Amino acid sequence: MKKLPKSYLEPKIFDNKYIIKNQLSSGSFGVVYLAIHRVTREEVAVKLEKGEHETLDRELYLLTKLQGIQGITKIVLVWSRAKLQCNGC
Repeated sequence: MKKLPKSYLEPKIFDNKYIIKNQLSSGSFGVVYLAIHRVTREEVAVKLEKGEHETLDRELYLLTKLQGIQGITKIVLVWSRAKLQCNGC
């Protein structure tokens, strides 16, 4: 029987806090994953951007202004590419 590759056995960890479960969607600006906080077990969506885009800056600006409104995505954390730490992403 063949052994699974190591990448299949080890969970993908983002920022040493979130376990990446599966990909939810992808588009021209990035990929969105379902993740679970390692301590609180809270489910979150992690969006990894493909590059620097003015549109993404506007999206973050608008989401920040609309926080607290029902139906608007809650922003938990924002990382810059320089601070990105993702084991296996």
